Amino acid sequence: MSAEKSSRLIRCSFSLLLCLALLCTLLPASALAENPPLTLTLESETETFVPEQGGMDNEALLDAYVQQMIDSSLNKPQLRRGITAGASLTGMDKAVYDILKERISQIAAGTNTSTEITITKNELLNKNQNLDLGPWTESDLGTPVVVDGYFSNEAMNAAAVRMNLDFGKVLNALLSDCPYELYWFDKTRGISYSLFTARGYGNQYDLYVRDPITINMAVSQDYAGSNVYTVNPGKVLTVSSAIQNAQSIVSASASTGGTVYNRLAGYMDTICKAVDYNDAAAGGGVSYGDPWQLIYVFDKNPGTKVVCEGYSKAFKYLVDLSGFSDQYSCILATGWMDGGAHMWNLMRMEDGRNYLVDVTNCDSGSIGYPDELFMAAGPSGSWDTFYLFTLSGDQIEYQYDSGTTGSFSQSALEISASPYTPLTSHTVDVSGVTDGTVTATPARAAAGTRITLTVTPAEGYRLAQNGLRVTYVNNGSTKSVDLTQGTGVHTNEYSFDMPDADVTVAASFVPVFGTPDFTLPAGLKSIEANAFEGAAMTVAVIPNGCESIGAYAFKDCTKLTQIFIPASVTSIDPSAFSNCGQVYVYGASPSAAKTFCDGNVNCTFVEAVN
Repeated sequence: MSAEKSSRLIRCSFSLLLCLALLCTLLPASALAENPPLTLTLESETETFVPEQGGMDNEALLDAYVQQMIDSSLNKPQLRRGITAGASLTGMDKAVYDILKERISQIAAGTNTSTEITITKNELLNKNQNLDLGPWTESDLGTPVVVDGYFSNEAMNAAAVRMNLDFGKVLNALLSDCPYELYWFDKTRGISYSLFTARGYGNQYDLYVRDPITINMAVSQDYAGSNVYTVNPGKVLTVSSAIQNAQSIVSASASTGGTVYNRLAGYMDTICKAVDYNDAAAGGGVSYGDPWQLIYVFDKNPGTKVVCEGYSKAFKYLVDLSGFSDQYSCILATGWMDGGAHMWNLMRMEDGRNYLVDVTNCDSGSIGYPDELFMAAGPSGSWDTFYLFTLSGDQIEYQYDSGTTGSFSQSALEISASPYTPLTSHTVDVSGVTDGTVTATPARAAAGTRITLTVTPAEGYRLAQNGLRVTYVNNGSTKSVDLTQGTGVHTNEYSFDMPDADVTVAASFVPVFGTPDFTLPAGLKSIEANAFEGAAMTVAVIPNGCESIGAYAFKDCTKLTQIFIPASVTSIDPSAFSNCGQVYVYGASPSAAKTFCDGNVNCTFVEAVN
């Protein structure tokens, strides 16, 4: 990027989703049969398949594909129907559909550049062992395989019925279920395939399924490589890797423990260093597509450039990935900047006010470089007319379009009249934890920042009931912070919003209750004195319904480490576990077991989870 500052205003236009009729051509193949016993590759005449009319063009599909991948990374619902067309397919149709769907996803993500797709018999049988893949005799098919030196259409149709294969159904299902992944697919040229071979013996021929089947899917000119069946890796968006790069930026930012304000400033700086402005696209003559994508910001390719939509979407994406508390939010605003179409951000901070962020015009060579339009405030004007910012003598006008004013409330669009005051950051102190670890991300943050605690028990241990505590001091009084536990694969994560003070994290871990090697008989009402003195037990369970434990009942049980005592036990003699060493007593709270442990240094009470 040029280090020279100028006063140019950077604007850009936005996307329009164009609906086009989708014409898909199926091209099953044919060739002359040779004299037997040679194996013959036979191609039929071209067939045409016309799917239902309607749909988006390739550029709009690309935009939706990128957004779908972004939403997935943010755990947002994707644009998918609950019931897929592929679910209704059976047999060979379903096997081919499943394999093609996987390959199509690879092509969309840029991990595979060839659209000449081969499917082996083994791959098909791995999907469904009951497939009929031939070979078939003329008797099986009820018709000659070759007639006058050419493949018989009747034979191929009969074989397709036996295989349960209808390429039209398969392609329709893929277009329905994977429309965005097929942004690179030229639907006007369609799909071609070679399916059968034949082997002749005298005047008789057997029909075989090719191994592998070869399927060619034509590539749109915008994404084509050396031929119509390869994609240009320089043009196909590597969405997955770009998303991972964005997530790495957020992780690195979080590890600094900086305030939200400092992290936002870092995001803007990272975006401006990562990408240049695409003047050619903004000047017109470039169809909507790649230069508008935030993915280009994170692809680590210095040759790709974006317009304002890419800058602003990239900034919002990083904010959304950051998981800041609900006090913070970022929206995309569209409209006009000094009369030219433009997109920018509005950032709501913990003070409840909105500030303008125009990353595009904070890049080098633009009018707001390096940060005059970052967290900008104090403009004249109003949300329903226009806002006027004054920068070093220049005045810049921002006006929302009807799409923005119709989508957001007045409170979301009003810009603060006073500058933002950055908050002081505080520390998260995790120390003195044994039998496990707790890590805090970030370890230092300003009030309102979402903190995540990752709890990892040592082997054989678990977090005690209510064993994780976060406290802080306010006006000389110790207060607790409310924790929210994650769900699913994130149950070991707990989060809280940072108070306006340093916090202390404490955690207690207890051994997981082991496999009992000593279970007392059911129906036992009382354990008499010295009943199990010296018994070789390690993990014991007292049955529910037992009411009392007598003197020296477990005396000299030196191997005993864990015992479950039910709430039905209401009396425990103080000498019951004499000379047993340290014993973990599992039970309910409150209970006689807990009371007993509270007064006995050799017993540690553990509230039973189950």
